[in-house]
Amino acid sequence: MTKKSSSASTNTASSSTVASAKGSSFVLLNDSALDTLGLNKVNKTEQFTTVFKMVDETSDKNDRDTLFVYLFTLVSEEKNEAKQTQNYESVISKIQSLKDFTLQDVFKQLVSAFNIITNGNLKAKLFIHIIQQMQQHEDLSTSLNILPIAENIDSALNEWGISAKKDKQTIYLELANLCIKLSKINEAFDLLIKNLKSNNEANEKQQLINLYIKYPLEKSAEELKEFEPELFDGVLTYLESESEQVPEVLNQKLSQYEKNESVIASFLSELKILRFLVACSTKLLTTKKDIELKYSDIEKLAPNAEVEPFICELMGRNLIECKMNQLDQSVYVQSVKCRGAVHKCDWKNLESLVNVWTSKLSSVLTSLNSPVNPHQFKSEATRQQ
Repeated sequence: MTKKSSSASTNTASSSTVASAKGSSFVLLNDSALDTLGLNKVNKTEQFTTVFKMVDETSDKNDRDTLFVYLFTLVSEEKNEAKQTQNYESVISKIQSLKDFTLQDVFKQLVSAFNIITNGNLKAKLFIHIIQQMQQHEDLSTSLNILPIAENIDSALNEWGISAKKDKQTIYLELANLCIKLSKINEAFDLLIKNLKSNNEANEKQQLINLYIKYPLEKSAEELKEFEPELFDGVLTYLESESEQVPEVLNQKLSQYEKNESVIASFLSELKILRFLVACSTKLLTTKKDIELKYSDIEKLAPNAEVEPFICELMGRNLIECKMNQLDQSVYVQSVKCRGAVHKCDWKNLESLVNVWTSKLSSVLTSLNSPVNPHQFKSEATRQQ
């Protein structure tokens, strides 16, 4: 943990000793530091009690930082699980009760504690607390770069020693909610999917589907089909259909999950855009080159038949890459970037590509592992000359 240097001294009193130390003088908890604090000859329980009292006896935040490092280290080293939990909760309570601590000060201590604590159960509690604080307070929502953790959450949980199923599920949900707050919608989908695969409960399925209804362009219905086959089959049928009519099964399933008519109308409007993007993606895969669309092909999709603002909006949302030719009233689509437009053809193409790469890499590996024939090498070198 990196601490700010401080020239201020801390006047701390134990039952028999008055010690004075700089803010970082005992952060490493070595014998000299313990001597400085008058704690070298007392057991860990007495050390915890004494240092806990010291927090109230100093007003210097840098010194308090060091004292809290010491306290959380003692918490981490406590072998008795019940006592460890009790001490942990006492320190957290103390941090939150300090009147001169700002919201940022409290948050900093929580993060510091997370880096010190080694017990998986306590780490889970702390991480959930940190994430909830980031959700609740706008000032804290970007205090940590949470995206790398969200993208590699299972590796992180394993590294932190968090193995309890309930803790994992709570973390998936809380982190998903934070990702939604930060507009990291794809990551939120992935976390909700992880949670559903570990605990397929109706209310959690509802959360995933509500997110899809709000952001249908952010995740492929193909990826979500296993969680609500009828709904997502209805979506896929509509996306691949020539008909403008929304399948009845889709309307029925939507009404089960969403009662607000304006939300449903917005979803269906986005679904029309998605259908257009899927059609473009399919043509791009088939032709292997840019596709040309006339303004007249797009007018019925564009609000008030205004094609150019509509295409500019799609480009601004990073859904499509294209060029417009105003003279011949054409749009030349180069690529579709929308995640929701990924469908079976894309997965099959990707699978074929991976198989080709695997085959070529296997061939290279075989060549690398083969013994070199000096005569063959010499004759090949001569031939190339």
